[in-house]
Amino acid sequence: MDNPSFFVFRYAYQIFDDLQKRDKDSNYFSIEIYQRLRKIGFLLLASRLYLFINGAIISWFVLDNFSIMDHDVNFQPDYIYLLSIVKVLVIFVFAEIYRTGIKMKEESEFTI
Repeated sequence: MDNPSFFVFRYAYQIFDDLQKRDKDSNYFSIEIYQRLRKIGFLLLASRLYLFINGAIISWFVLDNFSIMDHDVNFQPDYIYLLSIVKVLVIFVFAEIYRTGIKMKEESEFTI
């Protein structure tokens, strides 16, 4: 399990708990939920970038020109972490959509 996964699950639990409490008032939009979504996005983004950079450093600098029994062995970083960054960007898109919902709710409260 990745190190930030505890915090990601904690923030996700807080989001769903807060949404369940707000269900009684039908007031689903709050800035706290938006901030938690962004924290989840930044935690996951930092985790994926760290894993990619760590793999790249090890494969390019530590294991470069590595040979076993007179056979050269080439190691490449795991590029799947870069693809998982796209999934993290979707979380940021959801957060911005949620922020737009907060703004729309605030604007509708000022109308008669």
